[in-house]
Amino acid sequence: MKDRSTIKSKLPPGLSALLEVGVMFLPAIPAYLWLWPNVEGISAWIANSLSDLYAITGSLVIGLRRWSLDELGVNCKGLWLGLACGLAIVFGRSLVILSVDWNLPSPQLSLLRLVGEFVFDFALVGIGQELLFRGLIYRAFKDWRSTRWAIWGSSVCFGL
Repeated sequence: MKDRSTIKSKLPPGLSALLEVGVMFLPAIPAYLWLWPNVEGISAWIANSLSDLYAITGSLVIGLRRWSLDELGVNCKGLWLGLACGLAIVFGRSLVILSVDWNLPSPQLSLLRLVGEFVFDFALVGIGQELLFRGLIYRAFKDWRSTRWAIWGSSVCFGL
């Protein structure tokens, strides 16, 4: 009987990383079926924040065992681009909220709320998705197969 280290070493690093990402997403099944349909308000915000932190942490644990941060796409150039995109999203979202008549009381926008949304959209959602899909999954497909597989594989995974 072969020991586990022999079996593990036969899988290419990219493929084993993709399998670990698949296992990392198993808790998402009950979340989609039960959690998100049944929470709202601050509970939904907490659940979303925790799930984003989980994805960031899992991506870092899986990715840094095989590659450097730079190989996962975490560098100053990417962070500035992400910062600009996050700012554009918060600005655009704020314009939509303020310009559309929702037949509801006016939203109470404040500097603190805008900063909070920016931090959430940029730090949690933006960095988490970029790290997972453009960093880890892209890199895993590229190392396992090719650049073409990396582009299509990470795009399909993001779409799912």
